[in-house]
Amino acid sequence: MFDVFKKLLMARQISFDSGEIKLLEQSMLIVPMKLMVIIHKELEKQGKELLLYTTAKSTGKEFMLKAAGRFGMKKQDLIKWSFDLVGLGGYGQGQLHALKTEGSYRVNIMLLNSPYARMYGKSSKPIDIIYKGFISGMGDIVSERDDIHTVETKCISKGDKLCEFISMPKEEFDKKDPIVKEQLGGLLD
Repeated sequence: MFDVFKKLLMARQISFDSGEIKLLEQSMLIVPMKLMVIIHKELEKQGKELLLYTTAKSTGKEFMLKAAGRFGMKKQDLIKWSFDLVGLGGYGQGQLHALKTEGSYRVNIMLLNSPYARMYGKSSKPIDIIYKGFISGMGDIVSERDDIHTVETKCISKGDKLCEFISMPKEEFDKKDPIVKEQLGGLLD
């Protein structure tokens, strides 16, 4: 994971200057993870946690599109680069376990270490909503679509050993599935 940091430094694609952090010419902010967890829990109380998902999806997608355009990355390179950058951001070590792009897009991803889930604490439902949004944004780019969504099927916060995600086009989800209804709500309408 820190190899990507070294590469960014050597290519002058990360800078710390006059109180501003730039990564791939985009402004970044380092904040305590606890802040994000508190915001997440407050949005849950209001029934608005999907805001985190949709925002992470759109900003992650925009960030990776700029990075891909700047470096002319191929899809496989973009996928690896995305995992490296998200890991560098402190979200954990993600691994692609299955990728199907012929005819339809479907991805299975494992998050082996989720500091966010550990910080969040015990939960009856999966909570890696920001990571899930990033995965969906990356899915839109790789699939060249705008309708990729993700559900988290396993989560460390629920007592699972790892976090697991499935991404696919919205029309392929079973809208009656309780996990899909709970995590994606009206986004599939």
